[in-house]
Amino acid sequence: MNASAPLRKPTPAPAPTQAYLELTAYGDVDAFVMKDGLPLPTTPPGHVRIRVEASSVQFTDTMIRRGAYPEVRQDPPLVLGYDLVGVVDAVADDVNSVKVGDRVADLTVLGANARYAIRPAEGLTMVPDDVDAAEATTLVLSWMTAYQLLKHTAEVQQGQIVFVTGGNGAVGQAVIGLAPRMGFEVWTSSSPAHEERLRAQGARVFSREGWAREVANAGGADVVVDGVAVRHYGDAFVACKRGGQVVAIGASDVLARGGGLLSMLGSLWGLLWRWVWPNGRRGSFYSITGMRKKHPQRWVADLSTLLGWLSSSKIAPEVAERLTFAEVAEAHRRLEAGGLRGKLVLVPV
Repeated sequence: MNASAPLRKPTPAPAPTQAYLELTAYGDVDAFVMKDGLPLPTTPPGHVRIRVEASSVQFTDTMIRRGAYPEVRQDPPLVLGYDLVGVVDAVADDVNSVKVGDRVADLTVLGANARYAIRPAEGLTMVPDDVDAAEATTLVLSWMTAYQLLKHTAEVQQGQIVFVTGGNGAVGQAVIGLAPRMGFEVWTSSSPAHEERLRAQGARVFSREGWAREVANAGGADVVVDGVAVRHYGDAFVACKRGGQVVAIGASDVLARGGGLLSMLGSLWGLLWRWVWPNGRRGSFYSITGMRKKHPQRWVADLSTLLGWLSSSKIAPEVAERLTFAEVAEAHRRLEAGGLRGKLVLVPV
């Protein structure tokens, strides 16, 4: 070695930059545009900046992209992403509830499919260091929907029968996964391709097309969780036993037939009509954002419970694939085609 050779200074690491996938107009996936190399977002009072470790890409996002999601009323451009797990890397001067370095989860509705996200400090849920970020983010929407509607809306009891449409879907998988923890019997519907796996998970499986009459003939379910809305939730009430409850969480059948927001509202009117008509069955609609707004402390407590179960391996959410920004548009196509096993998760780089 030449002792007189000058020492080389280490190359400084590049400064972090913002990146996200922007939806420029409601409609098809070709309206997504990649943005990268942008300045980091600033942190306004009461907020924190989160370096996103993982955020979900899910069917709800396809509804937002099409302009068919009633809780999103603003015009594009938009950044999608309903939930996230990440690490706080900046806090506003007036924030003392969290600090830089804290690992947190949040329900965002918009904005999570990004490298960095700005979120209100209040309402963040602490995430254990020993859990996988992709697995943790699957809990924030789908598993929280299942857990809260079962615990707080339906008030499901030990030994009751819960039927959930589409056991291979995100909420269906969560309901099935929660059954051993919450002590209910789980029934579901499925195409033949998934029947064997769902039975292995502990579910009683009925056909995808004829489940309403089949469930009724088997004695009916105490609770029917319906995200399909066939015949404006009419099938759900057929499958529900007298004294039971139908909990609506979506209307994918409407979207599959090309319906938009007005068609979805029509399905909700169908639910309301059957609810007020005296038939011995109750009906309700679960909204995760509505539940969080009404009970913010309960929200944090419930998500903390699920994250604790994940940390102790008492639940096992499935991640189908970890995506890059460039793969999100194609992921929307796959979600609309159906048949996915597990959750698609964006992992920013």
